Amino acid sequence: MIDSIKGILTLLTAECAVIETYGIGYKVHIPLNLYLKTPRIGEAITLYTSAVYREDSHRLFGFLTRKDQELFEKLLQVTGIGPKVALSLIGHLEAHQLEKLIASQDSLSLAKIPGIGKKTAERLILELKDKIHKGLGAPTSSDPFADDGMKALMQLGYPQKEAYQMIQKALKIDSDCDLATLIKRALQHAHL
Repeated sequence: MIDSIKGILTLLTAECAVIETYGIGYKVHIPLNLYLKTPRIGEAITLYTSAVYREDSHRLFGFLTRKDQELFEKLLQVTGIGPKVALSLIGHLEAHQLEKLIASQDSLSLAKIPGIGKKTAERLILELKDKIHKGLGAPTSSDPFADDGMKALMQLGYPQKEAYQMIQKALKIDSDCDLATLIKRALQHAHL
């Protein structure tokens, strides 16, 4: 998985940036606030990235800070939140502002963000409020091996809770396997 890209900014729009590194141009979807903060075309840039793989598309999302990258990944774990909505949230609020709105359960302010309605704002608060105190980017498992497996399943589109349950079932079958085997077993026994 691509965790970050460092290269020359060759194209910039409000929705995406193209970063050229070693002769390859990577199209990276960006939040609106990043568009306002990026260097000029032709200058060097580093973006922390998250890849989202779907059946019909593979897209890369980029952020100036590791915290925004982690927040994006955490937002994707919320039921009904896709990359477009997560990007909109990060594009309109700084990470600390979003955390504050969730912690204070301010659904009215969240609902004002484009793409976020009242129900989505309430769902965000419900699913993330307890995680604010632990930090939005905190791992959900004390076992780094299981945590890596969960992250892989979440990248495939499984919600965090379901990914956790799938990994736990796979670990019961064989806790002494490599990561690829663990993920394969989790997918095979997902609905048993």
